[in-house]
Amino acid sequence: MRLVFIAFLIFIFTPSTHAERGEFIISIAAVANNTIENIENNEEEKAYNVGAAVLFEANVNSYFGIETGGILIDRQYDVKSGSLRLVENVKRLHIPILFRLWPADFVSIAAGPFASFKIGNTTRTVEIGNIVSANLETSADEEAQYGLDAAVTFNIAVYNKTGIFIEGRYSSPFEKEDNETSDEATALVGVKLSL
Repeated sequence: MRLVFIAFLIFIFTPSTHAERGEFIISIAAVANNTIENIENNEEEKAYNVGAAVLFEANVNSYFGIETGGILIDRQYDVKSGSLRLVENVKRLHIPILFRLWPADFVSIAAGPFASFKIGNTTRTVEIGNIVSANLETSADEEAQYGLDAAVTFNIAVYNKTGIFIEGRYSSPFEKEDNETSDEATALVGVKLSL
């Protein structure tokens, strides 16, 4: 009976070969998000910002990993108060720390905190009818911001998790100015290299 119990414990606490496989993954990607380039006569002229990302993921097994790295892209901050509107853009270095779950090599979900640091100058577009004003503030000029990221990734894997991936990422800062919209949806397209 003891032998059966010991065999049962070994079976329970010995992970499968697939689950034992730890990996280090490097992701290199182009990044894009939607932005308002200009506002004229209450009409928005939209465009896309393009940036770059290098991310590093350490997987303790094939199902769970921790990801960090850097995403460099413009972020937009939009404040409305009555007929007054202020839209500001600033380039930021976005550093996530995500906890990533891999149900399979071709799909993963992730969530965790981020820190974002201002790089360069802020650009502004302000409109109140046809009168330019600057009575509103956004959090674009904050040197550092903190918040939460969530991501869904689809990976066309050719070996382990090495492959081409596309990811949707949503970022929400913790602190915002009154009436500010600064949450950001970002798309990443690139290559994952499993080492």
